[in-house]
Amino acid sequence: MRKIYDHQKTKYQHAAIDAFGDYMTVDSALAIPQQDIFVLFEEIKDSSYFKEWNGDARLQMTFANLEGKYWGLYHHETLAVYLAHDSADARILCHEVAHHLSYQQALDVPHHGPTFCTHFLNLIMLFADACDSELLRSCFEEHKVEYYFPRTVKAQQLRKSMGLV
Repeated sequence: MRKIYDHQKTKYQHAAIDAFGDYMTVDSALAIPQQDIFVLFEEIKDSSYFKEWNGDARLQMTFANLEGKYWGLYHHETLAVYLAHDSADARILCHEVAHHLSYQQALDVPHHGPTFCTHFLNLIMLFADACDSELLRSCFEEHKVEYYFPRTVKAQQLRKSMGLV
């Protein structure tokens, strides 16, 4: 099998840490109840964005013991998002769903490449917080993380408010 190179993983990680702190650590101020994560997951799956990018309606989410190695994990063969029991955070869910949407386009896309970063930015904007998405976008710029400017209606409104249109 051909190796998939994740050339901008380090740049992506530095940008995400600058934007959110080490969002892979548990932050009780950002944690939400597990039942609310399930509701958010269904909202994402029901969204026009998810459907527009060929999100698979069979995608499932569950909480699992990830042995402290990961806060979240997407497995494309089983169409499942796994979140660690103590990682009920919308940003982690958006990160894993962004992997799903990237792999819906092609299985050989870089794991943290431009396609993933675009989906992550869009999902944060739509389902987490517009301030978080703008902060993440500026950190992507600072760290030279490649992405495609989000093209959602909300993104276009944000671009107008920033004077970029």
